[in-house]
Amino acid sequence: MDERLRFIARLLEGEKMAPLCREFGISRRKINLSTAFAGQTVGVREVENQIWLVSFLDYGLGYFDTHHDDALPIPTILPSPTILD
Repeated sequence: MDERLRFIARLLEGEKMAPLCREFGISRRKINLSTAFAGQTVGVREVENQIWLVSFLDYGLGYFDTHHDDALPIPTILPSPTILD
C-alpha cells in the first residue's frame, strides 16, 4: 500500500497526528490530504503544539486541537448568500 494511503488510514483509525508524522518522517508539519477539490490541495498544517490548521487554496477553513479533541471553524470571509425573488 502506498505510504500516503497507510498514513491516512492510520489517521482515520484515530491515531494521533504528531506521533504519526514523526514515524513517517514528515518534518514540514504540513500534510496534503486530498486533491479532489478542482485539483487543488487540501492541507493540514501544525501551527502550534497540537493545534492544526485545515486549509484549501489560500483560505483557512478551521483549526483542530488534538490535545483537547476540539475543532473550531474560522469565521467565513464570504458574504452570506442572498435569495432573489
